[in-house]
Amino acid sequence: MTIMTKAFAGRATEMMVPRTLVVRHLLGRPMGAAHDVERHTEVLNAAFDLLESATNAGTVAEFPECYRPWPQGG
Repeated sequence: MTIMTKAFAGRATEMMVPRTLVVRHLLGRPMGAAHDVERHTEVLNAAFDLLESATNAGTVAEFPECYRPWPQGG
């Protein structure tokens, strides 16, 4: 299982990663902005959901939210 930014999404297929969650976040911040605990939790939950739901090797899913530079309410 990997979580990678959209810039590297094509690599998941080349590397034959079993399951990949693609996020539209900045390079180096696949979980989201620093201190954005809410986003970190959302990404982890999406990754766990993918682990449970993926039926085929090489499954790639996209996290629906875009990067936000600061935590909600911040």
